[in-house]
Amino acid sequence: MFELRAWRRLAARLCRIAICAALLGAFFCASLAADESVSSQPNEPPAVLSYDFTPDDIPIEGAPIAPPPSVSADVPPERAASSPIEELLQTDSCKAVALRAFTALLPKSPLSHDLLAVAANANCERLASEIGVVLRPASGKSLELLGRYVRFFLDEAKLTSEVAAFLKSIVTGFGNAGVVVYTRDGLRSSYAVGSLGIPFRETTSDTAGKTQPVRVFSARHGVCIPFSRGERFLVELKGNGQAPVSLWKILPDGAQRKDYPAGVWEREVTIYGDRIKPGPAVPP
Repeated sequence: MFELRAWRRLAARLCRIAICAALLGAFFCASLAADESVSSQPNEPPAVLSYDFTPDDIPIEGAPIAPPPSVSADVPPERAASSPIEELLQTDSCKAVALRAFTALLPKSPLSHDLLAVAANANCERLASEIGVVLRPASGKSLELLGRYVRFFLDEAKLTSEVAAFLKSIVTGFGNAGVVVYTRDGLRSSYAVGSLGIPFRETTSDTAGKTQPVRVFSARHGVCIPFSRGERFLVELKGNGQAPVSLWKILPDGAQRKDYPAGVWEREVTIYGDRIKPGPAVPP
């Protein structure tokens, strides 16, 4: 009886061992089959994220295109549009030349701002008259400042009838004075002599006494001789044959013009600073 029970317990143990062995074998076979399936796929390199990129640099498919970055605050903004006065000063108009001549003559004058306001709201003749008013107290009793201003003006502007009208407005504002202006392209030489026979001092002359005021102002496009009203003097012109010569005597009352043809000649012109002869100018 005892032996029968022992055999039964032994048989039960062997049965459990067999079941465990069968389960282990089935698991082993399944694992082997999975490994063979994976090994049958083609080899692909693992994905590697480059260290040259940041997450923000990696494009996302389907994501909207980002707008361009805004301009940094330290980038200067575009230059603002020029004001009408600045645009005027960059032109070759009569008013622009008049203002540039005044700035060249009196660069630190506070009246430049007042003249800019006049230029913005008036024509060239009105501006010229205001410039003459400004030059009058600044020059005292000397005509030199008037002559220097006309010289700066004639460095840019060629002598024409329109320029003569501008200079008439200048001497009207200046008061009790006038100017003689003439072209220089057709001249070999020129000089002026006062009523006492003393030559007028020129801007380029080193021979005249330094105490004598400058009376003859040579510019790029002409020569200017300012004079007091009623003054009398002589201007001698010598032609070079290359171009005609035009001469204007300008007073607040008006302007008188004389034209000389191109040629080699000499002319003595007497200037009476108290009047303008009536009628048209007649060439000699």
